Amino acid sequence: MRRSLFLVVLVTLACAARAQGQSAGSRDAFGAEATWRYCLAVSETAATVYLFAPLLTSTPLDALERKFDRRVAETVADHHPSLCPLASSAAEAEALLGVAIRYNRNLGHAARMIEWREDELSP
Repeated sequence: MRRSLFLVVLVTLACAARAQGQSAGSRDAFGAEATWRYCLAVSETAATVYLFAPLLTSTPLDALERKFDRRVAETVADHHPSLCPLASSAAEAEALLGVAIRYNRNLGHAARMIEWREDELSP
């Protein structure tokens, strides 16, 4: 698990540095200033990584991670804290999601997407 978190942190830091140069003015579905993110949480007990697809959101990081934690907890009680890495674009977020899925599959974890309703993601 430590390797999994290390990779996510490393990728997140690289993306955050790149995102500093992203163009301002991105807006989410509610019209607020937004960033591209995807979330993941690993359950060693279930041997599964839970994820949701990249989205443009203005929800603060801590609130987004808490919301994702609650959604994952509806499926499996025992999981590591959620992480919601930043990406500079939808394409980069999709690519990073793919990296996270492949990495966790190499560790023997299944990948399971969590569905969201748009109203759950409002800031």
